[in-house]
Amino acid sequence: MLAQLRQQTKTILWIVIVTFVGLMVFVWGMNLKSRGGPEAGVVGRVGKHRITLDEYRTELYNLRAAYQNQNRHIDSQTEREIARRAWENIVQRNLLWQEAEKRHLFPTDQELVNAIRTQPPSFIRSNPYLQTDSSYDHQKYLAALQNPRFAIQMESYFRKNLPIQKISEYVGACVRTTTEETRRAIAIFQEMVSISYVVVDPMNVKQDIPDPSQEQLAAFYEEHREDFRVPEKLRLRLCALPKEPSPEDVDYARQRIEEAHDLIEAGEPFDEIAQEYSDDEKTASSGGDMGWVKKGFLEAKLDSVVFSLSPGSMSDIVRTETGFHVFRVEERRKRDGVEEARVSYIFSRVEPSPLTLDEIRTKAGDLVAVAKKRGLKVAADELGYSLSESDPIPKSLLSPTYGFSQSDADKIFEIQQGKVGGPFEGTKAFYVVEVIEKIPSTIPPLEEIKDSVIRRYKYEQRREIARSIAQDIHQRIGKGSSLEAAARMHGLEVKRTEPFRRHSMVPGIGSANTVIATAFALDKGQISGIIEQANKFYIIRVDDKQPMDEQDFESNMQKYKFSLLNTKQQIYISRWYDRLKKRAKIEDYRTFGSAY
Repeated sequence: MLAQLRQQTKTILWIVIVTFVGLMVFVWGMNLKSRGGPEAGVVGRVGKHRITLDEYRTELYNLRAAYQNQNRHIDSQTEREIARRAWENIVQRNLLWQEAEKRHLFPTDQELVNAIRTQPPSFIRSNPYLQTDSSYDHQKYLAALQNPRFAIQMESYFRKNLPIQKISEYVGACVRTTTEETRRAIAIFQEMVSISYVVVDPMNVKQDIPDPSQEQLAAFYEEHREDFRVPEKLRLRLCALPKEPSPEDVDYARQRIEEAHDLIEAGEPFDEIAQEYSDDEKTASSGGDMGWVKKGFLEAKLDSVVFSLSPGSMSDIVRTETGFHVFRVEERRKRDGVEEARVSYIFSRVEPSPLTLDEIRTKAGDLVAVAKKRGLKVAADELGYSLSESDPIPKSLLSPTYGFSQSDADKIFEIQQGKVGGPFEGTKAFYVVEVIEKIPSTIPPLEEIKDSVIRRYKYEQRREIARSIAQDIHQRIGKGSSLEAAARMHGLEVKRTEPFRRHSMVPGIGSANTVIATAFALDKGQISGIIEQANKFYIIRVDDKQPMDEQDFESNMQKYKFSLLNTKQQIYISRWYDRLKKRAKIEDYRTFGSAY
């Protein structure tokens, strides 16, 4: 079937390209309804402009096609990101169009023609029908423009988008850059330094630290009381609505694997179908090749299927909790008494689509509405949901425990005791929460945390010893000793680095920190003072400095200036747009009719 389609490429090319630009198609999980919106078929507004369901679906389709053409797996998280980007793209286009309209920044006919011929957009460049050997082919694009329908579609696209480009150019035109500014910027990226350093780590101090006396411990506790403060905690009642796939999601995954299975049975190459259909990121790009698999390696259900196949045969479709599977055994052998099979594999993942997630979120929102009036227990009972209660939990553990975003964790801690909030999206579910109890932040009495205070006391003693060692090394250097000799007096090793840049990751030191900044501030041969970083003490010596390549800078100065100017313009335009967006009235009806 695929081979036949390839032979018919020239026949269907025009249809496919035109469809790619303008035709509305079904998008998995995106048959949205205008929930809460004031008008049917309208999913939001930007100022006075209505964002229609068709406009939103078109943007979703184009973004999703771009992901697929990059051979990127589209899971539920990616679908949500595509939906977010689609919405943001539409909002941005409308805001910029409105600004261009205020300033009458519309293209001339000649500008329009030039743009159509020379600036095909990314979703066109990524269209496989306009590529040769997986790379965009401009001659194919120019040939496609000979088709009137495609040319009209492109004219429509550029009439909508050129004013947006012009407003960006208009805003960025006030940005300038100088030769000296460019020189400084290039120097930051090109200059290199190599250093020798000694590090004194409190954790490596070998001296035994005796337990403090009761008086010493009490004094230390009083001095460092805030360090032992226990943060505020909440006891929560939670109702979790799991992110489970709907029957439609299961059908979608089944249909994909059935289509793949049918194509292979009709004679299509297994590896090509695997590349196109398989959701297994590790094997799809290699045509589904899993390599040699030992008997017992796969889960029992799949293992029994694989090792029942003879070489060259393909399995029926196998359903597991995660999705649908098809295997083909290429070879069989026995090694060290263990059966092995070289396996090829196609996997169709069963996961909740964005529409399913939206419906679950809606149910959670309905639960919140009832719970705020009658309490979470009553609401959950009426709607048939189960509840759980958490142990006292600090804000820092909400995200790792439930998968909440930091902003949602903040919102939960703002809920008053006895009140309900949500829904909050976690990793595996949407949650509605009720605060059962707020436990204020406290500093425990010394008797309760005595062991912790003793450990902290001993660490601080080690830290002071480490500091004194670093000070002694520095003093010895000041009196004429070398870095190596001064370090040896304390049994420490001087380490040397390879040349590195300001933004490098330096083994043993890290990146973008005080040690690296100090290294670039010193001259060759200079030795630093004591640098305290991450509770360790460093002393460094600059062994070599490599300045920027002046000849390269002079030869490429205009290119570097243009690059810096472009970067500054993008930053300036982005900030300008952020201010524009904050002032704008943007309404989003896609979920609960919310606005922001």
